[in-house]
Amino acid sequence: MDYCAEAARRALVESGVETRLARALQSITVVRMFEDSNPGRSHDFGRSNNPPRSVARRLGAKPAEAIYTTAGGETPQRKLNELCERISRGELDCALLCGVENIATVRHLQRTEFEADFGEDVEGSLEDEGFGTWWFDRHQLGHRAAAPIHCYPLLEHAIRRELGNSMDQHLEMMARLFAPFSEVAANNPYAYRQEAFTVQELAEPTGRNRLISHPYGRLLNARDSVDLASAVVVMSYGRARELGVASDRLVFLHGCADVSDKVLLLEREAFHRSAAARLMAETAFEMAGIGPDELSTLDLYSCFPSAVRIVAREMGVTDDDSRGLTTTGGLPYFGGPGNSYSLHAIAEAVERSRAEPGTYHWVSANGGNVNKQSAGIYSTRPWTGIWERPDPADAQSRIDALPLPALTLEPEGSATIETYTVAFAGDTPDFGIVIGRDERDCRRGAHDGWSVDLQREVTDVK
Repeated sequence: MDYCAEAARRALVESGVETRLARALQSITVVRMFEDSNPGRSHDFGRSNNPPRSVARRLGAKPAEAIYTTAGGETPQRKLNELCERISRGELDCALLCGVENIATVRHLQRTEFEADFGEDVEGSLEDEGFGTWWFDRHQLGHRAAAPIHCYPLLEHAIRRELGNSMDQHLEMMARLFAPFSEVAANNPYAYRQEAFTVQELAEPTGRNRLISHPYGRLLNARDSVDLASAVVVMSYGRARELGVASDRLVFLHGCADVSDKVLLLEREAFHRSAAARLMAETAFEMAGIGPDELSTLDLYSCFPSAVRIVAREMGVTDDDSRGLTTTGGLPYFGGPGNSYSLHAIAEAVERSRAEPGTYHWVSANGGNVNKQSAGIYSTRPWTGIWERPDPADAQSRIDALPLPALTLEPEGSATIETYTVAFAGDTPDFGIVIGRDERDCRRGAHDGWSVDLQREVTDVK
């Protein structure tokens, strides 16, 4: 909470009217931390009973509203979109959105058996939004296709299949996608891993880059063992002027969108595309009145290569875009602080907007398994006219109307493989997951019972 409040304090200082702004805050939102998002992330070092109020107390703020969000990587951008909507309706005029993780410290304490007490009881109301929607069901869980480290590789092999790449070609393509991310992180003073990696280092699944789930080596996975905090202040233009915030500090949200794909992986028509990502981009660009070519910078959520490639394709951007696809360095290299990564990307978009007045800057955030999508387009250009957030229900109705593929829970006979992965425990293959279509074009799932050439292809599935 100290760490989170320090990020919040710096955001207030950026306004130039720190003290007045702290007193003016009506709402503080904290993005749900990993320890409250997954039972496996809990620890014995205690916690705040009310994270937003803990931050408020340290800032000397007394907001009427304290919110603790649902889980999901899209949450920071989605909550910012919601706050802007509430401000436009006159429900709020000044709010703080912040996020924090201290996973690296917790793991260090657990390894070294040091004692610590992060427990804190704070009085005051709290709107705890709970975990939110699970992105898998019993069937998917039964086939061990639930954790992101197992699901995103399934998306990646579907991309490889669609492109017709050999394994070597695809390993190099993934490495060429993420090597520039590591270069950005190497020059970012806030990045947790300030090291640039070569294409060869990222393509070879050996040594530091051992396989986690095929085809992803360790250096292509989001790094969640980080200590990172971020914060953004959101307010009405009128309130900003009233408090005395200088014009060169103001950045406006010109476009936004929030939409979800079919929640369950097996319900999606294709694994290498995303109808939600395509609709998200169309909606945000339409609201802003610009196209992708008019953006100066982009930050695409980058937990794994497939997350970047799918969204880039749907928004009409190539892998080798000269602008780059990250402003921070991405989750494997800058760091993946739980649900709050994209808040760092938003903070970066604000700084880039101020440094290049009048330019546009893109942030897209992803939750679940590339199913929850949110976007924001930022610029110092003042908004003209009536600001109105696109109704997420309109976009969602279009997604919900898409047909579901047939699914069999008791497959028999032969099938065409749509995608697969092999999960590793250390250097040893642990289990495999296969998704395919049978002779009736009915989707099926299976795991285990493999004979696998680990460097090449599945040679036999029983």
